[in-house]
Amino acid sequence: MANSITQTITESITLEGNAISNSLTNTVSNLVYKESKIINLSTSFQTIVTADATASAFPKYDWDKVNYLSITNLDDTNLVYIELELSTGTDFAYLTIGPGMWWSINSLQNYIDDDSGLAADIEAIQGKFRSSAGNIELLIGSIA
Repeated sequence: MANSITQTITESITLEGNAISNSLTNTVSNLVYKESKIINLSTSFQTIVTADATASAFPKYDWDKVNYLSITNLDDTNLVYIELELSTGTDFAYLTIGPGMWWSINSLQNYIDDDSGLAADIEAIQGKFRSSAGNIELLIGSIA
């Protein structure tokens, strides 16, 4: 059986007596490399993963073929701030992962439009906790 990662998101909400629900399942197949690591982050930005294989916590995979990456905040009270460095080297995108929550993407290529209006690749991902050090889990998968 080929290595794969399956992600299922199910949401359900009731607003003013009206129930709304949705479910999405995404399966990434034919992975040649997948790994999960627990990483301790401080309250200062530090590199979680980068396209530079010598500086990366995950030097084995081909950055161009990463087809799944998720970051889970393992802390139950603290926010994680994430910084995405784009291939321009001067543009960044930021997001926050709440306590016990996660964020994932299916490609690091052509991910975000930079100021020029062109798609930019993610070159590095950095993170920090808001108020005290804590742990995140990084899961990464690369296709053949």
